[in-house]
Amino acid sequence: MNLREKWLTNLGRFQARHAWAVLGVCLALTAVLGSFASQLTLNLGFLNLLDRHDPEVKLVDYVNDNFGGMDYTFAMVQSEDIRHAKAFAEEFAKTIDGDKRILRTILKSDADVLLDYAFLFMSEQEIADFEKFLRDNQKDLVDIFKDTHVSTFLTGFNDMLERQIIEADKIGNEKDAVERLKAFDEFVNTMGAYFERGDRLGRSPLRRSIRQLFITSDNQSWDLIDDEYMLAPGKKTLLMLIMPSEPGDNLVFNKDYVEFLEGHAAALTAKHPDVTFRLAGNAPIMRDEYVALKADTRLSTIITFVAVLLIFAYFFHKFSDLLLIGVCLVAGLAWVYGIAQMVIGYLGVTTAFIGAILLGLGIDFAIHIIARYNEELVEGVSVEDALGYSLGRTGPGVVTGAVTTSAAFLALLVCEFKGVWELGFVAGIGVITMLAAMMVMLPALMAIRDQRAGAVAKRVAFDAKEKARDVKWETKHHRHKERGELGFLTSLADFVIKYRAQVMIFVAVFTAVMLYFASHTKFNYDFRSLEPRGSDAVAANAFFRTEFDKSLDYSVFFADSLEESRKIAAEIEKSDVVKDANSIADYIPQDQDAKIPAIKELAPLVAPIAIETRVQKDEKVDEARMAEIAKALEGSRRVTLAVKQIAIAGGQFDVEDQTTKVMASLDRLQEQIGSKKSELYEGATYYQRVFGEEIEGLLDHFKASAQGKELTVERLPSSVRQNFIGDDGKYIIYAYPNDYLWNRDMLERTLEAIRGVSPNSTSIGTAFLHIIQLITSEVEGAVGLSVLFVAMLVFFDFRRFTTTILALIPLVLSTIWMVGTMGLLGIKFNLVNVAVVPLIIGIGIDDGVHITHRYRMELDERIHRAIQHTGRAVLLTSLTTIAGFGSLGFASYILIASLGWVLSIGVAYCFLASVIVLPVIISYVEKKVSI
Repeated sequence: MNLREKWLTNLGRFQARHAWAVLGVCLALTAVLGSFASQLTLNLGFLNLLDRHDPEVKLVDYVNDNFGGMDYTFAMVQSEDIRHAKAFAEEFAKTIDGDKRILRTILKSDADVLLDYAFLFMSEQEIADFEKFLRDNQKDLVDIFKDTHVSTFLTGFNDMLERQIIEADKIGNEKDAVERLKAFDEFVNTMGAYFERGDRLGRSPLRRSIRQLFITSDNQSWDLIDDEYMLAPGKKTLLMLIMPSEPGDNLVFNKDYVEFLEGHAAALTAKHPDVTFRLAGNAPIMRDEYVALKADTRLSTIITFVAVLLIFAYFFHKFSDLLLIGVCLVAGLAWVYGIAQMVIGYLGVTTAFIGAILLGLGIDFAIHIIARYNEELVEGVSVEDALGYSLGRTGPGVVTGAVTTSAAFLALLVCEFKGVWELGFVAGIGVITMLAAMMVMLPALMAIRDQRAGAVAKRVAFDAKEKARDVKWETKHHRHKERGELGFLTSLADFVIKYRAQVMIFVAVFTAVMLYFASHTKFNYDFRSLEPRGSDAVAANAFFRTEFDKSLDYSVFFADSLEESRKIAAEIEKSDVVKDANSIADYIPQDQDAKIPAIKELAPLVAPIAIETRVQKDEKVDEARMAEIAKALEGSRRVTLAVKQIAIAGGQFDVEDQTTKVMASLDRLQEQIGSKKSELYEGATYYQRVFGEEIEGLLDHFKASAQGKELTVERLPSSVRQNFIGDDGKYIIYAYPNDYLWNRDMLERTLEAIRGVSPNSTSIGTAFLHIIQLITSEVEGAVGLSVLFVAMLVFFDFRRFTTTILALIPLVLSTIWMVGTMGLLGIKFNLVNVAVVPLIIGIGIDDGVHITHRYRMELDERIHRAIQHTGRAVLLTSLTTIAGFGSLGFASYILIASLGWVLSIGVAYCFLASVIVLPVIISYVEKKVSI
């Protein structure tokens, strides 16, 4: 008996003699650490995997501190009737306004403020053209704007349009004529749409159609001042932006914030049954991840706990053993979680599942101890001696397996990547802690149970009865009497040794094939494919991409000035990976100093134009008024026909084509009025009232804009300034990808593009790529270090190089087979299951160590006895470990489920390599070298 065996034997006897004292200490420790464990929280943010001093984290922290965050929540309100969506959104915005969970809400563009600077959004040439337009049509414009009734306006506009296009019986300026006709065509079509749909269209289309009659600019800046609401191209979905008051990695706040929004939306939906409300963005996705992971963690722990106890009960048939192990498992988890809370304070993405793993590993230790303890009791020794022999003879292998497993995990502590460091710490300390629970608390509980009068006798009788039943079954089925309870393991040993050459050929070929597929195992860069199954937020993000043709995974840049902001936006838009960039510079026209003198020349030309007759609010379109509108439209048709005829005569085919379109639009509208005149009164009434208001508003804005005031950042709407200016006065620029971001090529190209423009830039995608690059590089190093630690500890245990190599063989083969199977089945590495290799190194070493230990202890039929007795325990531990990992496969969070699938495969391979390959190799070398 060596020193370690002697020490462990004495430990077992001490626990038997002082069982109650040992149990008291364990229970007190459980109470203390359990109180800490109850305070443990989940923290699932990507950036929590990084150190707070990491450049990516600093950039995101900067955005959070100065701009309130980089993760807007995108609330989409959809209805076939856009009026209902707008009413819903207006009421929803009022409901959430002022709540402490909301930093700001953007529903409208505050376009009226920008319209007072409308001429600044025109080019110098467009300003000159508009000045000429005002001079040439001064009298017509005065007449047109006198009366805001549609029919009067249209009649005057017909005359002006004819004079604009036709000069001396020919088309004056062909290009200008085409633009004027296009604008008029849109005006006619918009009028028809309002007649049909009324206030369901809102004001934006009408405002745009009127503005284009006088200013035919295609400048995209006009989109900022034409649209009051943010609408999808289909005009059925309205978008509002909500910035939470806390960053998304505060999961408790985030859950409360999202459920607050959903709760108010649900209440409003009852009043607006035809409205659909969706939340997209990082916050709702994080909420779904948080809810799913909490549920998955709870479910996997319960499944593991029940499964491992059932497996144990099936093989050992003793309820009291089950109960004692269950108590120790619960206590062990309390110790682990308590330590994790004190050191780290939370469980992250890489550690949230650790409970299921530790349950599977923890019961492994118990199985070896209890199996040997029961063997000793059957031999007739006392409880004290049985515990002493159990720990003394089984303990070295158990301790070696636990220490090597822990060392493999603790090797991850050298990683600077915090997510890997946390996994290494919790898993490494967790294994030792579960070992302590099984080596200290379990023996004390067994001693208390079995030191009662007659307890041992009953257990021995029970074991004898079970053994007799097994012998009877084996005799009936002609099994060899020496094969024990799991005779198939010995049969397996007989088979592989008899056909060892064939087995080795098969293993060699199989390993070569798996090596090939292992080399083709890829990394999954599509994080969105790993989100919880059935996540409403993921579906909402996909809907947003389809509906708005824009990705939510934007990048952000920072600038010290308005001009730098404009420069960065222009530069990043040149990249082939960026769809567009939004900055505050979009709202500040360029070359204002050059434009303002020309704009001021417009003031005396606009000043005489005034409205004398207005549409009254209660004024309705009736049959007489509709007849006036129809008559004005007929006048438009005559003017258009005259232009067409002149264009044909002059061979100006672009003008001819456009007049054909205008006439078709006029014909449709007139037919519409003629066929269902009375049905259009309500829509026409709304159109005429809003038309009058917009005409008057447009004139007021023109006059204000003609004053030539400079548009400065300070004069922008507050909603714009809040969105683009930080507390420190710096500017933020948002760049949206032009394609689905979550693939390696797009992520790398995006990172290269944005960092090529500015090193001070970040995004969810680039931060994710940074994490992947860190974790893959550091895990590679950690794998090598884990193997080195494990090999050193195994050598320290066996003190022989050959024995160490033999114990490591199952680990090496199972790792190759596992990664190869991933490649064969198309299972990719991801942010979490990339840790599977160091995990399987730590877990898989146990099987080879236990088999080798038992082989060395036997005197004859060493391979058979090692497989017969220890192989049984190894099978049980493999099953319980697979139960722990397999339970993760039930997770709705695919990221976590993938870890369970891969680890289950790896553990199964460890078992097969230990009971098939290792005996074959030992049979080859046992007579040649000392093992």
